[in-house]
Amino acid sequence: LPSVKSFGMGFGTQSNAIFTGGTPPDYLNTTEIWGGSSWSAGNTINTARAYGSGTGVSTNGLIFGGNKLPGNKASETEYYNGTNWAEKGDLNLARASLAGSGDAYTSALAFGGEAPPPAVDTESFNGTSWTEVADLATARQYLSGVGSGSYGLAYGGNDGASYKNATEEFIPGGPVGAWSTGNAMTTGRRYMGRAGTQTSALAFGGDADGTNGVANTEEYDGTSWSEVNDLNSARRTMGCGADNNSALAFGG
Repeated sequence: LPSVKSFGMGFGTQSNAIFTGGTPPDYLNTTEIWGGSSWSAGNTINTARAYGSGTGVSTNGLIFGGNKLPGNKASETEYYNGTNWAEKGDLNLARASLAGSGDAYTSALAFGGEAPPPAVDTESFNGTSWTEVADLATARQYLSGVGSGSYGLAYGGNDGASYKNATEEFIPGGPVGAWSTGNAMTTGRRYMGRAGTQTSALAFGGDADGTNGVANTEEYDGTSWSEVNDLNSARRTMGCGADNNSALAFGG
């Protein structure tokens, strides 16, 4: 990255990614675009923030939630078309440190986060507005999420007292859908990079004890997690990718 940045919002693939917002020193509105070999500056977001979530691809993406000045939780949602940011309907629950899933802005999910307290709330976005759907079974913040279409995978995080290795899978259907419990991660942690879908996911980096970043990487095959090669640099990180074979880690 051109400058040190952490706790921003990212989405995209290994070869085309967006990283926006974050810190330090204050909440940022800058956007960085990854083109496969280098970063370049993009247009700024409308609401400077950090600790939000993002989902989608580099020409069809969404950011939502986060912390904003002067110390408030954000409900603002912004859509990115590959060049410009445009405001969309707000989240029903303003929150930070949440997760999201979806490969297009018309089928996104937002779940968990810090309202406070740690939240179970899940919302579905249709391209215009958010609708409340089935709650997570485990309230948590600083978790990670991936998914394709209207399906989602939630994993890791912290409930304010302990680090979680819990995994939940969201299945759409009916008016609100449903979360089901999946097999747990090997290492409970928060602030992870994430990539993939609900059947082909990665979790990398993060914080397992509140003090130091870790390099651990785990792969999910739709049923269970297994440990794979570690990151080169242990850190609380941001990341994105289309599947568990092609990911990008940045910032931290």
